[in-house]
Parts: sequence; C-alpha cells; structure tokens
Amino acid sequence: MKQAATALPKFAPYLALVASVFLAYSNVFDGQFVFDDEMLIVNNALIRSWHSLGAIFWSSSTAGIGGNDLFYRPLQTLLYLLLYKDFGLTPEPFHFLNVALHATNAGLLYAFGVRLGFRPVAVFLAVLIWALHPVQTEAIAYMSATADPLYTCFSMFGLLVLLPDFAPRKFCVACIFYALALLTKETAVLFPLLALVCMFLASKKRSDPRFYLRVWPLLVVTTAYLLLRHFVLGKGYAFYAQPNIYTEHILYRFYTFLATLPDYAKTLLWPSQLYIDHNFPVYVDLRHEKTIAGAAIIVTALGQIAWGRGKRGLPLSFGLLWFGAAYFLNTGILLPVNAFFLEHWMYLPTAGLFLGISQSLSDWLEKHPPFFTRATAVLALIVALGFGARTYAQNAVWHDPISLYSHILSSGGQSARAHNNLGNAYLARGDIAPAITEFRAAIALSDSYAQAHHNLAIALLAQPERGRENVDEAITELWRALALDPNFFQSYELLANIYAWRNEHAREADYRAKDIEIRKKLGIPLDEYKQPVLTH
Repeated sequence: MKQAATALPKFAPYLALVASVFLAYSNVFDGQFVFDDEMLIVNNALIRSWHSLGAIFWSSSTAGIGGNDLFYRPLQTLLYLLLYKDFGLTPEPFHFLNVALHATNAGLLYAFGVRLGFRPVAVFLAVLIWALHPVQTEAIAYMSATADPLYTCFSMFGLLVLLPDFAPRKFCVACIFYALALLTKETAVLFPLLALVCMFLASKKRSDPRFYLRVWPLLVVTTAYLLLRHFVLGKGYAFYAQPNIYTEHILYRFYTFLATLPDYAKTLLWPSQLYIDHNFPVYVDLRHEKTIAGAAIIVTALGQIAWGRGKRGLPLSFGLLWFGAAYFLNTGILLPVNAFFLEHWMYLPTAGLFLGISQSLSDWLEKHPPFFTRATAVLALIVALGFGARTYAQNAVWHDPISLYSHILSSGGQSARAHNNLGNAYLARGDIAPAITEFRAAIALSDSYAQAHHNLAIALLAQPERGRENVDEAITELWRALALDPNFFQSYELLANIYAWRNEHAREADYRAKDIEIRKKLGIPLDEYKQPVLTH
C-alpha cells in the first residue's frame, strides 16, 4: 500500500477527491431555495446591504426576518451577503459555495490523515467514502446548511496548524481558525476537545498530563466567545417555550441520545432512509431495544478506548474519541437540543471516525497476504462509487420545495412544519386546493405555529370563485395566528388589508398601526413582507 501511494503524483489524491465531490453533486446547481433557505437567504434583510454588517455581528442568525434564536453565525450570514451583492437571489452561487467547501474539506481531511501518520491509501479511501456518503447531502445540497462545511473547514485548518508536534506557539495560530469556526457554528466550541484527541493519538507524550495543558490559549478563546454570545444573544430565548419531560429530565435526554445511536449506525452503513425532520420520540425508559442497543455501542466503544490506549488499537480509539468529541453537544445531555436526529450532525463526527476505522483495517490487513489488501481496496472503491450514486440520487430530493416536503411526508415524517412548507410550495405555484389541504394537516398535527394559520388564510382568500366567501374564515385563522404569536406582524398587515377591502377603516387603522409598531420594535423595514392588497 505504501508503494502504491508513493507512485502517485503528489496532488493526484487531492484532484481525485475534488473531482469526485463535484461529480457527485453536479446535479444540485439548479436546485431551488427550500426549507430554512427562505429565512436565512431569500427573506433575510441583513444580506441585502453593506450597512447590515454591524447587525450581522451583533444579532442572532434569524435577525434578518425579525427573529431571535440561540444561533450566532455571523460568518455564514456574511458569506450570504457577499453572494447576494454579486449574484442576487440566484441559487447556483449558493450551491457552489457548499460544494466547493465540501471539496476543500475532503482535501484538508486527506492532508490531516496523512499528517497524523496514517497510511495514504487508507486515508484516501476513508476520505473518498466520507466525501461521497449520502448522509452528507443534508449539509451540502441544502443551501442554508453552509455552517457545517464552513466551520469544519476552519477546524481542519486549525488542527493542521497544530500537527505534527503541537508546539506551544502553534496554539496561538490555531486560535485564529478556532475563532473563525466559532463565528460560524456553535458546536465549534468543541474544537479544544478535538485538539486533545489528536494530541492523544499523534504524540509520544500522551501519558503526560502536563502535555495537554498546552491547549490553554484555546480555552481563553472559548471564554471570550461565551461572553460574546451572552452579550449578543442575551438570555431571552430558549428552544422550548415551556418546560417538558425532555428539558427537565437529564436521564430522558440520555436515553433519547442512546436511542439515536443504532439509527445513526444504520444510516451510515445502509443510507436508504434519508430525510430531514425525522420524527424521533423522547425515550423515558432504558428498557427499550434502541436504548439497549445504544448502551451496548457506548460500552463497546469505551472498552475499545480503554484497550487501545497503546499502539495496538490507537487509530480506532482515535476515531471513536473524535466522534464523541465532535458530536457531544448534539447529544442533548448537557443542553437540551431542538431536534434529536439530524443527518447533517454527522458531517464532522464521521470525518475522524472513518479515518480511524480505515487505518485500523489497514493495520489488520498488513498481517495478511497482499491479495486481501488489494481486494479490500477494490471493495472500498465500489462502496464509494455506490455512495456517490446514492448521493447523486438524493440530491434530487433537495431540488425544489415540493420534492423535498413530499419526500419527508412519504418517508414517514409526520411534521407540521413539512406540511406547512409543502402548502407554501403549492401556494407559490397557484395550486390552491392542495395548499389548503396541507395547511389544515399542519394545524391538525400541531396547532402551535402562527405561520400555518396565516398561510391558510392567504390560501382561503386566493381560492378561485370562493375567495369572498372565505373572508370570515380567513379572519378567524389570522386571529388564531396572533393568539399563538402576538408579534406575528404579517397577520396584522393582512387583517388591515382585509378591513380596507371591506371599507371598515377604523379596524384597518388599528391593525395597520399594530403592524407598524411591531415592525419598528423588531427592526423590520416597513417595505418588507407586503401582503397582496385585496380587490373587489
């Protein structure tokens, strides 16, 4: 295997990886804006003007639509601003950004694996499988998922700076990339743990506790970042408006995390059921087949790490430790998360895991005749090609809103948000009857979203031959939307338009004033989100 690697031109692995990524994702570039793309790109007021730079770095990720969340990702929004100023709302550049970042990460991961001391052929095959694995489509084909490949890119640059000797001065340089990663996605806060995992693998000083104290500059950056988040985002927002069994019981969060592990393992080994918005339940008992399987996976992994402290099993232990470190915040154990199972959460964790597994397999094959090594390499290439073909097919799911949301619902995902978004897609192309059906389905599943009631009102008013008959029902839906969210200014605006159409000018003035008041409070320009004015 070593001889085969040295016979290759120096840049051949990089070129092959980049070409493979662009080939596998060659059908994404004409894809439309879907899902959160509407919030983060299409309707994001902050990406439309250079004057928004201050607001981008001093607000949450949904501030551009008047939102307030726990995501602080200014570099992602800044990139969208750059693309918007150059290309407007043309999807191709936004798709190219994600694919180019993914291709870059494949090259960085190859350089990283080689610098760790792994065999180049084993590294190449691991990275090829990682880059072409269809589980990554959620992070790449989905335009507003830029944060995942971008923070991974900064993280990999930072780790490459530290390797191979982890000299103290290098940590100061790595802090620059760490800070950029933090300004891209919150989970980058685990970068110091990834650095510790790499130190454990690559250094002969792994048994000296004082060696790990070199990460102190990274901890300084972590502290500064947490303070910045506190001042920018404050404490006024939580994923869950009301406490529930998931948020209030750490054991239930642990059981739910355990239950995700066998499903993730199945997805990585046989990625046949891929869709966003998995309907994953809360698990409240350890005595369930999924929680038991998850516990078995954890025990096995801990056993391998304990056994593989020396050279004999170090690569696999590295892969398992990397996965745990990169995925930890998404477990929900320490802090409750707003979803339990998301495919794009596997983007960075699987990078190190695949490297560790591939190198471990390569070590094992070294003890066997060369035929087994060549056969395994051919099998790995076949797997990579199969994954690439599956990725190409999965990209079609992300092509447009109707294909995406129909796929979610047909795959068994009972999501109110998916029904609402599918209704919006039908509404946008003038298919009013199916739009009304989807909005009603969203409300039936979860009567907690103002958007569903507001959108249903729009569809009712737009229904051919019946729009006038539906006015009273539309008003009722808009009142319900405002009962769920008193700051949902779009419903105030539409109510004002309805009462203007009815010549009830006093009510029109009241709702118009409320609309303007809330827009000013949220910092939303008055010319944004104008509803169609009704006519006789």
